[in-house]
Amino acid sequence: MRLQDKVAIISGAASGMGAATARRFAKEGQVVVADMLEDDGRKVAADITLGTGGRVHATGRHDEASWQSWWRDGGEIWPVGHLVNNAGISGSAVTDMLDTDAWDG
Repeated sequence: MRLQDKVAIISGAASGMGAATARRFAKEGQVVVADMLEDDGRKVAADITLGTGGRVHATGRHDEASWQSWWRDGGEIWPVGHLVNNAGISGSAVTDMLDTDAWDG
């Protein structure tokens, strides 16, 4: 198994390509389903758990401070080996896509 004993954080994982990626990765390793749509993310995580029995965690964290807190407090519990940045902004007038404010709410 290529992802055995590894954890992947997948952003935008509550639907579409992100959810499909989370489902596929969970067949081989551990997954954190990350999405601003926390309820939808929890549904994807529950579906993955039922389908694979894998270790899955859902989080709705979407601001920089909460991710820093999660990383600091959960890094030992969830040793991250992969990050999949699948989240996107649709129809945005933001010109600086690297600005964290553009990605908040």
